Amino acid sequence: MKDSNKLAQPFFKWVGGKRQIADIILDEFPGEIENYCEPFVGGGAMLFRVLQEYPNLDHVWINDSNSDVVWAYSYVRDTIDKLIDALKEIEKEYNSSEDKQGFYYKRRTEFNELIREDKHNLRRTVLFLFLNKTCFNGMYRVNRHGNFNTPYNYAKEVKFDYENLRVCSNLLQKVTITYGDYSDALPKENALVYLDPPYRPLSGAGEIGYTVDGFDDEEQVRLRNNIDKIKYICKVVLSNSDTKDGFFDDLYNGYNIQRIQARRNINRDGNGREKIDELLIKNF
Repeated sequence: MKDSNKLAQPFFKWVGGKRQIADIILDEFPGEIENYCEPFVGGGAMLFRVLQEYPNLDHVWINDSNSDVVWAYSYVRDTIDKLIDALKEIEKEYNSSEDKQGFYYKRRTEFNELIREDKHNLRRTVLFLFLNKTCFNGMYRVNRHGNFNTPYNYAKEVKFDYENLRVCSNLLQKVTITYGDYSDALPKENALVYLDPPYRPLSGAGEIGYTVDGFDDEEQVRLRNNIDKIKYICKVVLSNSDTKDGFFDDLYNGYNIQRIQARRNINRDGNGREKIDELLIKNF
């Protein structure tokens, strides 16, 4: 009998998501894993693959520095029925609206008001998931004031995958979810740790603003220093961009560095989504 959990896919789009190269990365994982940690979970493409490929994990914990990401996972795990009811309502409202663009920008304004008020509730997660469906390229971007500012994508219709949401909810029952700096989520016991931080920008490319603070070269060095602290108790796999300037080759000297190809997923012209090199860095 086919396992229905095999249907599980990320339930929101995230820039830099690993859906297209999950198999390549998974092939680099050890054959057996007892515990799994993902401190930059993002859209969760690797998380859901791991939960399905390694169903007997003892402990799984995920973390992100974006609070809306963390609350989305928490509501899917803990209050799936209420979440689905609320998503069906906003889906119906949008699809029946005669001014879909106006509807989008009103919901974006409402979302930013909740951000400014520092309110985390079911409505904010509903708006987060709705905006992810209706904003340009599913790109979560904030300005220096912390306001979500991605423009409208002119979607004619919105349809959430409720079956997938329920499957994801089931898989997340075993997962501990935390919000904060990745360094606080690193394990103090044997585990496989997959790290997918904000990528170092390629030459001429800008960095996407997932958070107000950003992730510069100093942060990349701090990440390596934190990996050094756990490399003797954990197996570590890290993804990052191949900037072709030797930065990561020098920074991770002594680690196992591999180059793989991934398709660029941020481009206004769909024909311009060429394959680019990425790095996989391991301590084994």
